[in-house]
Amino acid sequence: EQGMEMNCYSTVTDAVSNLDECISELSPLSITPCLKEADFYTCGADAITAFTDARGLGYALTPRNAALAAMQNYWVDIAVTNVAPHVKLITDEVFVKNYSDPSYSADMQVVNTANEDLKIFFDALNQQLEGNKYIVCDKYTWADLHWSAYVHLCEIAGCNSLIDERKNVKDWFNRIKTRKAQCGQDEVAFDMMPSTEEAKQGKLRSVVINNY
Repeated sequence: EQGMEMNCYSTVTDAVSNLDECISELSPLSITPCLKEADFYTCGADAITAFTDARGLGYALTPRNAALAAMQNYWVDIAVTNVAPHVKLITDEVFVKNYSDPSYSADMQVVNTANEDLKIFFDALNQQLEGNKYIVCDKYTWADLHWSAYVHLCEIAGCNSLIDERKNVKDWFNRIKTRKAQCGQDEVAFDMMPSTEEAKQGKLRSVVINNY
């Protein structure tokens, strides 16, 4: 989205026996997520967000208008605090537990319960998107970025009804899938998201920019 090349790696708790050691090798403070550029480390989601806003190309994703910035943070908080735990339950069952046990079959009761618990938040998002191009305003913000990730995970994990049954969410997500990154490169940021098969293998796509 911000035109920054990145080599991306993930560390899955259930699939790594010496997790603390692995994290400390990647992050000097053992804080995740961690971003390294040359000899400079940025640790923690808030710090990486601020660094990317300043370091990336194009406009900062955080709106300059204080009211819009507050609304962005509100919707980011809903995504991280309320949506993420339920999405994690779904992805753990559908993808993550297979990493350490390939014979594992998802507990559909867990998946269905999490799917049901997510409906209230997707309903709220659907209402927020009424008449809006993006979640906060007519520009893409960090709110859209966070929600895009969780909505995408729901889709590739088979919980499509959360999207398909809500017209505004579906229309917004279709726009997200095809919009060019705001950094100025000829890139569709959504193309960097993992496919179902990549998620099953625990793979992330690194970000490569070819047209500086």
